[in-house]
Amino acid sequence: MARPSTSRGGRWEHKKQSTREALLAAAGELFARQGYAGTTVQQITDAAEVSERPFFRYFNS
Repeated sequence: MARPSTSRGGRWEHKKQSTREALLAAAGELFARQGYAGTTVQQITDAAEVSERPFFRYFNS
């Protein structure tokens, strides 16, 4: 029997959580430097090294 952390679902959930955390960290750093209004989604996704699609999957507004 596979452990949850090594199952496909476990790895997928871990990847999703890692992506979300990377987006939040990138946004926080950019907001601190540029302000909320001065930061674009593209800048956040570039800093987190993901496409815009995951951003809108995790944050719909």
